[in-house]
Amino acid sequence: MLIHFDADVLSFIDFPIAENVRRCHGLKLEQAAFVLKQLTALQQWRGLTVTEVNPAHAPDEPTAFARLNEVLADALG
Repeated sequence: MLIHFDADVLSFIDFPIAENVRRCHGLKLEQAAFVLKQLTALQQWRGLTVTEVNPAHAPDEPTAFARLNEVLADALG
């Protein structure tokens, strides 16, 4: 199973790092983190892609990427 994590699924208001700046009703980063953790716990998962991240949209790029990296590292174990 390949997990495709598109940052556009996130609420831009909650975590402004996605390419799509108009998505206000998306998932909070914590909700996406929970789902990623559940999916990577499945025995049949084999890969993860992360797309549509736009660092220019983050008001504080180092902080935003630190949070995103923590979520991904936690999901990957």
